[in-house]
Amino acid sequence: IGVAGCSRASASPQPGTTQALDALSDRLMYRLAFRMFADHESIVVNHSVRGASGNSGVRWYELRSPVSTAGTFSLYQQGTFAPDSDYRWMGSVAMDQAGDIALGYSVSSSTTYPSVRYTGRTPGDALGTMGSEASIKEGSGSQTGYSRWGDYSSMRIDPGDDCTFWFVNEYLPVTSSFGWYTRIGSFKFNGCGTTTPDFSMSANAPSLTLTAGQSGNSAVTATSLNGFSNAVC
Repeated sequence: IGVAGCSRASASPQPGTTQALDALSDRLMYRLAFRMFADHESIVVNHSVRGASGNSGVRWYELRSPVSTAGTFSLYQQGTFAPDSDYRWMGSVAMDQAGDIALGYSVSSSTTYPSVRYTGRTPGDALGTMGSEASIKEGSGSQTGYSRWGDYSSMRIDPGDDCTFWFVNEYLPVTSSFGWYTRIGSFKFNGCGTTTPDFSMSANAPSLTLTAGQSGNSAVTATSLNGFSNAVC
């Protein structure tokens, strides 16, 4: 998926120290997530890359395989999330039952303490794009004695509703040599879990007024929605 073709991300700066944090950009990040849908299989994964301004951004990918050729994956979409000059790394990505994608990561700069943020997209968004950024926890300290920023973050789907994303990552409440705190946050997309209609019904005439002993006719039409193709009884 082109990892070798991307420039390695720069280490991430922090306020008040020359100690930068390792972006771990030489590897795919935890975890490569797989889902099955009615007409295709999907895989999402991410890693860190160098951004246009020298900062680091999170490069993400979705690979798909049609059900007819299950297991034969090709690149469906990809993008780099780097909306400003801050550094973003330590990403983790997942997908819900509706095909919404959520991407969580760490973010820092010379003026931004290492913080926990996320972004996402719905299937109707333009391919290769993510939405606006949201914050789970803003850090208030830098790590001064160690370049490794914890280990890996994790974005997971709640099995209870297959819609709620849970993201865990680290931050520091005060500047110290090292001593990460962990923050867990959850969120979901508004459309996930909403029942999608298979068909609509209409009648012509829409109403009939009859007296005892009379009969009448109204033609009822069922119209397929959202690719529904089964018989309506």
